[in-house]
Amino acid sequence: MSYEALAALLQAETARRDQAATAVRQCAQALQRAQAQGQQLLAFAQEYQGRWAPQSLGRATPQHLHEYTRFMQRLQDAQGQQNSAVQQAQVRLQAAQQALQERELRLASVGKLLQRRQSAAQAQVQRREQKQLDEFAQRPRPAAHAPAPDTFHDSFHDTLTQDLD
Repeated sequence: MSYEALAALLQAETARRDQAATAVRQCAQALQRAQAQGQQLLAFAQEYQGRWAPQSLGRATPQHLHEYTRFMQRLQDAQGQQNSAVQQAQVRLQAAQQALQERELRLASVGKLLQRRQSAAQAQVQRREQKQLDEFAQRPRPAAHAPAPDTFHDSFHDTLTQDLD
């Protein structure tokens, strides 16, 4: 796979990971809302029961007592449904978190592969440059020009040797 294709794949995987992270946040918010609703239902049921203190139940008509019982049953049903909604929200959150982990792992894998490809390409460039330097170093050099004779030294030497003869 080419570098450009890997870069495009990395970009696509980043977008997918970001979408998965958004889904996790949304699921977490939905769970919090469901839990808050459940807490509100529970608080309302407790408040309603508190208003119908045992002493007032003794003075209630059979019709009021029946309505109270029926309403409390509805509240309990609503609480059960809300608990079910909380459990479903927890399951959705766990699934979204799992999907996010998988996306992050895939993104890391693609990133690592891209990094390896970049390192391999850089090593190849370095080897090519080193080969060129080695080849340049092994090229034969043109013969260096012989140094100009030191005419002063030679003439002085000649004069000195003639005088000694």
